[in-house]
Amino acid sequence: MQLGIRLGVVDLNSDSNTDLLLVSAPTYTETDREGKVFIYFYSQWPYFTFLDMGLVGMARQRGVGSSLASPADLNGDGFRDVLIGAPLEEDGQGSIYIFNGGVDKIIQNYSQVEKGQEEREI
Repeated sequence: MQLGIRLGVVDLNSDSNTDLLLVSAPTYTETDREGKVFIYFYSQWPYFTFLDMGLVGMARQRGVGSSLASPADLNGDGFRDVLIGAPLEEDGQGSIYIFNGGVDKIIQNYSQVEKGQEEREI
């Protein structure tokens, strides 16, 4: 397993303080999934506490966590959300998973998945 391919910080409530550290492991395997993003909660500088949870994609998919970002509050609930890329899914078309933020956490089940589309000539 390659841990730390991508790192990201999340400020859940947009108060300019880091709340979470995301650490990706796109080659991590677990039953019928490949890829996971581990979550660490900021407790007191310079320490992060590992939360016994992670973000994973759909069953039988690959490469989850190859990219990640926390750009905005996408669903308007006041907490920043996280985007996780999985470029190897859907036979190389790729997918992006959206995980919603909450109070001191990221909701572990993704709220939406956007699948890549095949390019077509016009």
